[in-house]
This record gives sequence, C-alpha cells and structure tokens, in this order.
Amino acid sequence: MSKLTNKYANGLKDLRIAKNLSRFNVGKVLKKSEDCVEDIENGTRKVSIDEAFILANLYGVSVEEIYNAKNEIKEM
Repeated sequence: MSKLTNKYANGLKDLRIAKNLSRFNVGKVLKKSEDCVEDIENGTRKVSIDEAFILANLYGVSVEEIYNAKNEIKEM
C-alpha cells in the first residue's frame, strides 16, 4: 500500500493533540491498538468509514474533513 499524504496524517495527529488525547485514548475509542492509530496518523493505514465517523465525532469535525485532511485547528 502506498503512503498517504503527510497532510492527511499531520491533520489527524494535530486534531488528536488539540483535543489532548493520546494514541492510547483514541485507540480505546476505536477499539484498535496504539500502533493502529499511529499507522493511521503516519499514513500507512487507511481509515474505514466506521472509523471516520468515530474520529469525526471525537475530534468535532466532519467525516469529509477526516478523509480530505482539511482539518484546520479552529480557535476555541
């Protein structure tokens, strides 16, 4: 599998960090390992539609933003 874009990976990592969540926390919600979350963030694993809905809800963004990596961290 080819590597996904860095923009995609960095966007997901930035969203996780902005919510003060660890890879462990996200993995627990996804029912996946920390390594799996790391692979998603590094772009070596694609996000399933079910995972995208969970991540979108967790990070407070749309599913489209999860897939398109147009994840801008908004000022709170």
